[in-house]
Amino acid sequence: VLFLRTRTKALLILFVSVIALASLARFYLLSNGFSYTQAKVFPLANVDFFALGALIALGNIYCQQTVRSSGYPLVVTGLVLYYGSYYVFEKMIFYMIGQLSIGLVATGVIIIALFSQAKEGILHNRMTVHIGKISYGIYLYHNAIVAHYAEIAGYFGIDAGNSYYMKIVISVLFTLIIAELSFWCIEKPCLRFKDFFRSP
Repeated sequence: VLFLRTRTKALLILFVSVIALASLARFYLLSNGFSYTQAKVFPLANVDFFALGALIALGNIYCQQTVRSSGYPLVVTGLVLYYGSYYVFEKMIFYMIGQLSIGLVATGVIIIALFSQAKEGILHNRMTVHIGKISYGIYLYHNAIVAHYAEIAGYFGIDAGNSYYMKIVISVLFTLIIAELSFWCIEKPCLRFKDFFRSP
């Protein structure tokens, strides 16, 4: 974006084309018998997330005010598209629209986080700042907790029955607790060693 910033229209067309290309790649993969997991990890089907990030950078150079005020509308649009398509379309179309919707929500959240002036806003209060601190642990442990949910819940004598929502709530709670313990018992002590590795 910085090197080609004088070519605004060309960049805009390029980024929008990349977003369309990713959606077409998902459609091609799913309509040719590939699984949803394969579509999720196929590189060409995920380049739209990079294009959305590049659009933020381009917009910040040329129309800052417009970009800075688009955070919440993008989040709302993404959520409406996601849940609207879930109830209206079949699974394949929902997946395609859903992936783009997730990108829109993420783009909106990034814009809010980068440009929000309200320091007490949703991304600047003590709770969300703390979640940011333990986010590496959340990222690291959540997959294992979801994959081994039955064993972990059984060990603690928790029975959520067949309730999908209870499983989500319990998985999130376990993830937050383990990430918190990891932050205080592993990450924070390890951060003390960073001074030993600073270059002179």
